[in-house]
Amino acid sequence: MWDSYTTESTAAGMLTIPVGPDLTESRRIYVRVPAGSLSASKESLRFILRAEDGTVVEHDSHFDGPAKNNPKVMP
Repeated sequence: MWDSYTTESTAAGMLTIPVGPDLTESRRIYVRVPAGSLSASKESLRFILRAEDGTVVEHDSHFDGPAKNNPKVMP
């Protein structure tokens, strides 16, 4: 995964995004998985956000892959 301030060439399994106290940060997060590794056209995904003070927030989302058996999707 990578964010809107970086490029896919810097993709990693974990991102560190510095945010100051009492501030918010908005970024688009991109996720890519190897072709053929999805068991369905939609997979569950969980983002775990950890603050320096140890606070943890989790957010469930999903990854939309190409539709299975769709002749318009290139392998």
